Amino acid sequence: MRPLCFGILFAASGCAQLLNLDDYDDRDPQVNVAAATGGGASVGGSSPGPGGAGGTAGAAGTAGAGGAGGSLAQCGGGLCVFVSQTPVRPGNAYDFDSLGEADALCTSWASGAGLRGVTWRAWLSDGNENALDHLGTTNGPWMDHAGNLVASNKLALANGSTSGIGLSQDGMVVIGLAWTGTLSNAVTGIHCNNWDSSDASAQGVVGKVGSNMGAWTEFDALGCDLSNHLYCFEIE
Repeated sequence: MRPLCFGILFAASGCAQLLNLDDYDDRDPQVNVAAATGGGASVGGSSPGPGGAGGTAGAAGTAGAGGAGGSLAQCGGGLCVFVSQTPVRPGNAYDFDSLGEADALCTSWASGAGLRGVTWRAWLSDGNENALDHLGTTNGPWMDHAGNLVASNKLALANGSTSGIGLSQDGMVVIGLAWTGTLSNAVTGIHCNNWDSSDASAQGVVGKVGSNMGAWTEFDALGCDLSNHLYCFEIE
């Protein structure tokens, strides 16, 4: 309810001006305080609020907090790497049937999790390119969702000097196997006919998720009718 103005010494218009009735909002006491004192509080901004009519300028509002990154401190300040939370099957139009399709999946997963990276590559080799070259000229370092160092550079990926890739794009622990088509020295292994086959008779190399040795990329070879995870690397 708007306050009543008492006293015969005030004309109706004078009362309205003194109490800033036009600015009074019975739904928000903070707005009413600002109206009565002449100061406009700035919420979430860094610019001073406008002064009320005849009043002093409002104090500067609290600076708005920056949006939270998709990963803790954005992967510790390094480039992000994760293992997909969702397993996928090669040779499947709804999953992936080439390196390019796998890259697109990595990009989609990263974007959905709010990770900052723009360009992502799947750790996969095929008959035309090995996984190390597929990362381009980017040379790390790569860190997981929690900011743990996974690999300081590409050489570490090639010689197995990694701490293991075991966290998903959302920071969840993943247990299982990942398609790689890549041997422990980062050269091309068998790859489900360039990832275009989903036949049980064809095979592809898989790595053991979370392993900190060469087994992270070469653990076994499995039939291409199976679904496994993918490793995804942010590149520059």
